[in-house]
Amino acid sequence: MGENCVFRAGTIQTVAKQNAYGYIKSFMEEKQIIIRDNERDRRVIMIEGVKRSTGQHPGGIVIIPSGLSIYDVTPIQFPANDVSSEWKTTHFDYHALEKNLFKLDILGHDDPTLIKFLMDDVLKNPSEFPFSRFQDIPVDDNLVYEIFANKEECKTSQAIPEFGTPFVRNMLNEIYLKEKNLIFLL
Repeated sequence: MGENCVFRAGTIQTVAKQNAYGYIKSFMEEKQIIIRDNERDRRVIMIEGVKRSTGQHPGGIVIIPSGLSIYDVTPIQFPANDVSSEWKTTHFDYHALEKNLFKLDILGHDDPTLIKFLMDDVLKNPSEFPFSRFQDIPVDDNLVYEIFANKEECKTSQAIPEFGTPFVRNMLNEIYLKEKNLIFLL
């Protein structure tokens, strides 16, 4: 368990088309070789997409189920071959693994910070709030439910933390909630 089951999600950086063009152009100039445009373009196509380096997804964590070894799924490595790194990463790009492994995206979110600010205010002004611990914050606010019950009102959900991202906005447009209880499925 522990460190043998948790790894950073690896990424693979590849040569972009513009960089490939620059590499070919620089090489030909340095070697004083003249080639036709179509030959240059053919060589660009040949090196575009070639692996150039590895890294780690900024917030991606891959969890291996107990009973399995990471080596059952993927080789591991240090990101960018930096052996002083605290974390090891998956050798394969995380997109190749995300359908088969549990992956967490732990990039920073606004909610924990906003809740901390709210609780700071609650501690300063306890008589103004019907709760004293963050676990007791009411989640059954009818005014919030109304935002999701009406398709036109649903457009104002941007003001609710984590509901303003393009992904969630599109999901809300597709779902168009009709029942209050469905909000908890999101």
